[in-house]
Amino acid sequence: MSNFEWEADIVGSTGTVYTIRYGLMPGSTSEHGYSCECPDYRERHQGIPGRYCKHIKQAIEQFKHCRWNKLADPTLQPEFPDWCPDCGGPLMTVKAQV
Repeated sequence: MSNFEWEADIVGSTGTVYTIRYGLMPGSTSEHGYSCECPDYRERHQGIPGRYCKHIKQAIEQFKHCRWNKLADPTLQPEFPDWCPDCGGPLMTVKAQV
């Protein structure tokens, strides 16, 4: 799972499958965030940073999604070059055009 962008299906409490996405926010060239297809997210959480429906919270926990980004948080640097300083998982280099 990339910290750059991904999507996953989560089964809701009624059996409905919702697609959770993480990636560039609409209209942004650098800000990333989550989205969900469920009514709760669309009606109460969409567009509010840090406000997640239960399906997004489940996806973050289930997939252990780490959002650390060297460019966004230069104060936290890896102790070992191939491992994330935040979660300890392997690092992946992603080329970005600025």
